Amino acid sequence: MPQALAPRWAAHKSRYGSIPAPFHVSAGSAGGLPQDPAEIPVCWLTTPLTLRLDRPFNYAEVTQVDGSTARYTAPGATVIYPFFATLTTAVDADASNLAHWTVTYNSTPRMRSPSLTINLLYRTDAEKAFLLGIGRNRRIRLTGLPTGWPQGADTLVVRGIQHRATTYARTITWITGPVIGLSPIVSDAFGRSVSGEWGTPDFGPNYEDLDSGLSVSGGKGVISHAAVNSFIETHIGVNVADFDLYVDVDPTVSTGSGTGAYGVRTRIVSDTSGDDYIDFRIFDNPGSAYSVGVREVINTVQTQFDPAFPTVPGVSAGGVIRLRLQAQGRTARMKAYNPTSAEPSSWLSQLSTLNHVSRGRIAFNSSVPAGWTNVPPIITTYDDLTISAGSNPRGIAGPWFRWGTSYWSGIDTRPF
Repeated sequence: MPQALAPRWAAHKSRYGSIPAPFHVSAGSAGGLPQDPAEIPVCWLTTPLTLRLDRPFNYAEVTQVDGSTARYTAPGATVIYPFFATLTTAVDADASNLAHWTVTYNSTPRMRSPSLTINLLYRTDAEKAFLLGIGRNRRIRLTGLPTGWPQGADTLVVRGIQHRATTYARTITWITGPVIGLSPIVSDAFGRSVSGEWGTPDFGPNYEDLDSGLSVSGGKGVISHAAVNSFIETHIGVNVADFDLYVDVDPTVSTGSGTGAYGVRTRIVSDTSGDDYIDFRIFDNPGSAYSVGVREVINTVQTQFDPAFPTVPGVSAGGVIRLRLQAQGRTARMKAYNPTSAEPSSWLSQLSTLNHVSRGRIAFNSSVPAGWTNVPPIITTYDDLTISAGSNPRGIAGPWFRWGTSYWSGIDTRPF
C-alpha cells in the first residue's frame, strides 16, 4: 500500500503494543467470522450520543425545465412538509418518479443516524483489534443503552470511518446510516428452566407477566391452565409497529364443546376505552383441523382479515403449528404451516387497510373456554421464537434521549 494511503494509526503501532490476531467471537460463527451485527457497549463511546429525527417530506413538487410539474402527497397527510426540486434531465418520467420516491421513502420521520467515536487508548488489545476490524457496510448494535431508548434505534450500518491520532488520543469514528429493513430484536429457544414466568429470552428484553400458569421447561415456553374458562397471557418488553415474527405453537386438542384459541397479540396499546391491538389466533375446532383468524381490534370493534377463518394445511389435530406473522404499515398478514415442511409462498390471511398502526407490545396467550372436558392441566407450548423489527423505525413515539458516557443532558425535543 502506498504510504500516502496507509491508515494514520499504522505509523503509531508502538503506542498500542502488539496487535493480536483478528478478534474471534465464537466457535459457532461460520468460518470464525465475528458476530453480525457487531455489539458495541455504549460505555465505550467518548462523545455524547444524540438521537434526532430527520426532516420528513410528505409532499413533493418536482419541475422539469420545460415547465411540466409532477406533484405527489402522502395519503392521509394533514401537516405538509414540502420538497421542491427542478430537473434538467430529458426523461419526462423523471419528475414523477422523483416525486413519488421522495414521498414514499421520506414521509415518515426517521432517526438521523449518529457518528460514534471511541478512544482506542482505553481499550484492550483484543478490543482494539475488534474495533479496527469493523469495516464499511458492517452492521453494529449498541448495548447497555439506558431504559427508555427507542426500540430499534440501537442497530446501525457503518457508512464511513475516520481515524485521528493526537498526543493523548487515538480515536476511531464511524459515520453511520440506518439499517433498511428488519433486524432481530428477540430470539428464544426456551432452553432454560423457570417457574411462574417465562423469564429472559436468549436475546432480547424480559417477558413481563408473572402467573402461576407460566413456566419454561423441556425446551418450551409453557402456558398451563388449571381449569377451563381460563385466559393466560405473557408480554415481552418490546414496543414495535412493523415486525416479522416466527414461533412454533403446540396447542391442546379439545375433548369437549367450545373452541380454544391460542396466539399472539401485537401492537397492544392501552387507552381509556380498552386495548387496541392486532390479534393472530389459532382455533382448536373439536373434531376437525385447526383454523386461524386474524383481526384488528380498536375500542372493542373487530375487523376480521380476509379470508376470515382458513384452515391450516398439513397439520392434523394435536400437531405443532409454525406461525409467521408480519406487520408493515397498514398491512398485517399470517402464515400457519407444518414446521417439518417448507414455508409456503402464499399468506393464509391478511388485511391491507389497517387503521391501528401504532407501536405497541407483543404478547403470547392461550384461552380455554367453558365446556371442555379435558382433564387439567390443559397445556399450550411455544418454541423457537424470533422477532425482527425495523431498525430504522417508523414514527418513534416518546422522548429522544441525548446520552453521554457519564451524564444525562436531558431530553432533546427538537423536531428535526
